[in-house]
Amino acid sequence: MDSVLIHRWRYFFTHKCEGEESARRSGELRQALAALGRALLQPDIELLRLNLHTLHALNDKWKLYHKAIFRNEFLSEFLSVLLASLAEGGARALLRDEVVTAVHSMAAVDFPAFRTAFLPHFLRSLPALAPVHREQLAAFPPDTDLPTFTQNILRLMNDVNCYQAYNALVPAGMST
Repeated sequence: MDSVLIHRWRYFFTHKCEGEESARRSGELRQALAALGRALLQPDIELLRLNLHTLHALNDKWKLYHKAIFRNEFLSEFLSVLLASLAEGGARALLRDEVVTAVHSMAAVDFPAFRTAFLPHFLRSLPALAPVHREQLAAFPPDTDLPTFTQNILRLMNDVNCYQAYNALVPAGMST
């Protein structure tokens, strides 16, 4: 699938197609991107590495993250999966740098929206975080360069893990 997406990208965006054919090709692209997203959820680290490489190649060659179809339908889900994998750790920690680079590239499409819209929504979706902790975590620094962004994302995921562990130990209603 990665070869088709990388080398036959124009198949999905040809200007000669109209109506039903255009809709069919857009549907095929949606299915391929959805399959790529589902593969990011799999525990196989080599599959994760391959999919991160595919995403990187698609963005470098075809500006995938800037395409309206990706921004509107997939960006939030892909970011959520990648950030959750950073928080999860385990074997996926071996690909931490690649995951953070992918998150940075996706966030770079619109850094202000990443900070003000995506992160608060993502934090609300996480279990075992007190509202005060969500508020503190949502105050994500505005730095956009890759090294500083990487430090900030890794700190954020570490803080998420710490707050979740803390809240799991504190009796209900007592966490602040």
